Amino acid sequence: MILLILMNPSAVWAQAKSPPPLGLIPEKDTYVNSQYPEENFGAEEKILTSFAYCSEIMFLYFNLDQFPQDQLTSDKRAILNLWLDASSQPLQAVELEILLPQQNWQENELNWNNKPSLYPSELSVVLEATPGAQKIDLTPLLKKWLSGEEKNHGLAFYHSLDTFSRAYFSKENKKNPPSLTIEDKIVPALRRTSEAQDARLNTSITSATNKGEVEGASQPQALNQETQVKGTKTQKSFRDYFGQKTILPLASLWVISMAGFLVKLFKEFPLA
Repeated sequence: MILLILMNPSAVWAQAKSPPPLGLIPEKDTYVNSQYPEENFGAEEKILTSFAYCSEIMFLYFNLDQFPQDQLTSDKRAILNLWLDASSQPLQAVELEILLPQQNWQENELNWNNKPSLYPSELSVVLEATPGAQKIDLTPLLKKWLSGEEKNHGLAFYHSLDTFSRAYFSKENKKNPPSLTIEDKIVPALRRTSEAQDARLNTSITSATNKGEVEGASQPQALNQETQVKGTKTQKSFRDYFGQKTILPLASLWVISMAGFLVKLFKEFPLA
């Protein structure tokens, strides 16, 4: 290790400043409880936020000196990873606004009575009710911290409109601590689906058009066939009407009629 430092001290410093594999772990996290206003919970392996039989506010602070700011490009996002340990009834997602402490606070001293004043961050998030990892997009807030637009005193989670309780693992839980990571932005699945649907729709339209062309061509053909059939039937009916069995009696009647007419004519107008 000493040899490595002597050979390339800058590389070792860069390695020390980069976030750990799990992401940037909070420098401090804790919660305060209105039922125990003088008690500090900084050493516990859980951090809680709730509005039930009592109020609990969850606090986290990340030291952004170790955050790789240059990696937060336009195609990336800053994600707060929280591992939910327990939640109370009702088991439903709760939407709340992240709050920002106005003053600095100490993890091993913070309690309900000495907690800093809180103000809204204009960043709404959803706290799920199912156990496991939850990802909260902090990109807008993180950019404000990094640019100096907001003073970084950490963040707080609290909500007083619905009855709920959430317990997350704290940094004291070495297996699933909170962490701040940089991740790729998710391409909306709806857009990809729409493109696929558009392709399928175009195929359907093409198929329907082709089918329509075939049907459009076959309908006149069928109509012509039907007309020909009708014409054939009409011609056949005329043949039947003027067939051999009908023509001979009519011809005989015509000859007899003409003969009688000529006889009568010769009687009235005899030849000189």
